[in-house]
Amino acid sequence: MSPLAEFVRCQRHITYFVATYCVIRHPQRGAVPFALWPWQAQLLEMLVREPLFAVLKARQLGVSELGVAFALWKARFTPGWLGLLVSRNQQYADALLERVGFMYDHLPGFLRAGSEIDGLAVGKRNTSILDLVHRTGMGLVPSRIQSLPATQGTGRGSPASWVFLDEWAHQPWQEQIVASIQPTLSTGGALFGVSSAAGAAGLACFATSFDGGPGAAGDS
Repeated sequence: MSPLAEFVRCQRHITYFVATYCVIRHPQRGAVPFALWPWQAQLLEMLVREPLFAVLKARQLGVSELGVAFALWKARFTPGWLGLLVSRNQQYADALLERVGFMYDHLPGFLRAGSEIDGLAVGKRNTSILDLVHRTGMGLVPSRIQSLPATQGTGRGSPASWVFLDEWAHQPWQEQIVASIQPTLSTGGALFGVSSAAGAAGLACFATSFDGGPGAAGDS
């Protein structure tokens, strides 16, 4: 299949993009293909459809990696998209963005900066920001993925397109953060919350946010 046909297929189908071209870092084997289990592929498709989605998970299931892959897919193919990766502190949040960068750096040439198909460029890139700059009919339009710590002010300011709350039940200021990102949700943005269990107190906001709703899920 030609690079253009592959590009279009990746743009249209997140599961194909992730399973075919994304890699993750294995602690012993280094960069390995992100071979999706059926439930992981299903969850990715649900992230595309569901604006509010929460997962209570066991550890080491690769759910956070799905959030990382989703962020890369959206930023790669959606000009002007803004995704926020929020974790319990800046170190953990930056680790999420580093995993996005690792996936991006291992994409084939036609999907990275300098692609002859759409002329993508990398803008600002550091430990907390990754900008992918798109050439459009309106000029250069960046998409941004940004890592943030969980604080009282997280999410305030300009509404984001998507917010990823990783290990949500372990984050401080849960209720304040949910209140701060309401402008994101009210303008059509999306929220993906993921967490392992943290006791009744830690799970309070996480558990009540989507309890019983279509965007809530238990361990897979």
